[in-house]
Amino acid sequence: MAKVIKNLLIERLDSLNIEKMAEETKFKQRSDQKIELKAFLVGFMVSFMAKSYSLNSWAAAISRFLGKTVTKQSLQEKFYERHLQAVQAVLKAALCQRLRQGVQLEAVEIRKWKLFTAFRRVLIEDSTCQKVDSSLCAVFPSTKDDKGEGIARMRIQTIYDLVGNAFVFLKLESFCQNDQSAAENILSVAQEGDLILRDRGYFILEVLRKIMDSGVYFLSLWKPGVALLNFHTQKEINLAEDLRKTKGNEVDIPILLGKKTRIPVRLICLRLPNEVANSKRRKARENAPKKANHSEIYYELLGWNIFVTNVPQTIWTVLQISFAYRVRWRIETIFKCWKSVWNFKDFALHTAILPGRIQVSMHIIFLQYALMFDTIYNYFHEAVRQFHRSEGKKEKPMPELSLLRTADFIRIYFNLLFQQDDWEDFIPLFYQHATYENRKDRTNFENFTNYIN
Repeated sequence: MAKVIKNLLIERLDSLNIEKMAEETKFKQRSDQKIELKAFLVGFMVSFMAKSYSLNSWAAAISRFLGKTVTKQSLQEKFYERHLQAVQAVLKAALCQRLRQGVQLEAVEIRKWKLFTAFRRVLIEDSTCQKVDSSLCAVFPSTKDDKGEGIARMRIQTIYDLVGNAFVFLKLESFCQNDQSAAENILSVAQEGDLILRDRGYFILEVLRKIMDSGVYFLSLWKPGVALLNFHTQKEINLAEDLRKTKGNEVDIPILLGKKTRIPVRLICLRLPNEVANSKRRKARENAPKKANHSEIYYELLGWNIFVTNVPQTIWTVLQISFAYRVRWRIETIFKCWKSVWNFKDFALHTAILPGRIQVSMHIIFLQYALMFDTIYNYFHEAVRQFHRSEGKKEKPMPELSLLRTADFIRIYFNLLFQQDDWEDFIPLFYQHATYENRKDRTNFENFTNYIN
């Protein structure tokens, strides 16, 4: 691996022209002000990853970075609207930079992924929610508990570039802002030739129409209640009745989606094993909201996985569609990294925090998570491959980083990764302890995406 002449994390931050944004947002109003925006960001990241959530710890981390004393009192003056705007501007710049780079690079990288060779990029859209202290109900309103008291819960909307291992969209919202309200977010990111993977929570016909008009592909679960029309006769299909007559385990037909929109797509239905279908029905009945009144037809259709897509048969078979949608689970593993490994859940539930501070802190966390993927994870992803080749181990399978194991190592060594200019000494450690085990009874994520030609 080539020698690193400058710390990659600091270099990535410097490439964003942070101090210019600090001036534009008036983060820094006096020339003699002690805390610069970059130090403000780095100090939080280091203390956050060390699970030191107090202002004292944040101030101490800034002091070490700057080489001069910073007090917690000076930090308390950094949680106004202009400071939030500064942090948001840095986050937006980082995501936009990665988005531009992704458009240039992913077309080459994606050829390694046999399942997705026909697409420019693969974008997974999903959200995750997290309960926070009840004192933040006004900022993040949610439902009420059994005692009628308010619960505060935040929702984070994300769009993840699967092959580039990078986020290209992150937005903080309240729990009440559901996925449907965020359905158009993808239109600001996706470009012609991209593929979108997302669940039925984002299923809005007009948005799907706009996606198709932009030359973008999508794969989604069908949303029950949305009309399916026969492609030729344009009469509404009785899906449950037709599936009862199906003798095989799959259906692949052209249809029109929606009575008014009539979007031409493929309808894919895959019969589930009886034990899986019965388990889905049991869970659906147990978890159904009190006001829900699902019909027996609804539960009958749970015996099938039902997809709609504009990816033609010449690109994907039914089996490949089944595999492709399962790849969407990658984002759930990432959310697990956030909450269980990278301290997000612990921080959110740790203590009551003033609204201004939680808003600023959360956007720095988003920036940090973005950097962890597109800088640290991507560096070691390639570094362990080169290390494998340099060690003359060509007879052994190419090692692949385990996302959860790598996340744990990044957490442990985050402070050192920010301090050292050369990360070469960490490569053998990641190679030995952060890669998947070679097991014959299962395939890892990287190999899974190459499984189907």
